[in-house]
Amino acid sequence: MLAFDNLPPKRYVVDEAAKKYDVDIVRLPVKQCMLNAIKLAWAGLKNYVRDKNVNFSFNDVRHLAYQWMISWNEVTAMGYINKTRKI
Repeated sequence: MLAFDNLPPKRYVVDEAAKKYDVDIVRLPVKQCMLNAIKLAWAGLKNYVRDKNVNFSFNDVRHLAYQWMISWNEVTAMGYINKTRKI
């Protein structure tokens, strides 16, 4: 369409700030949780709670989530990050 062909390119404040401070922005594709370490960790938490939950009470879910989080260490965190880097 003629109107879209003549539009100026989109400018984003974040992109301009990144350019000013010489920062590279990595944009992840939508719905690609395998590229996002936080979403991988969230999936790990949900799997842990699902496997260990027997009473289906909120307190049990909260306790299991707490157990999973305190079991984390640097090696666990780097495992999620390295998995996303391999992909």
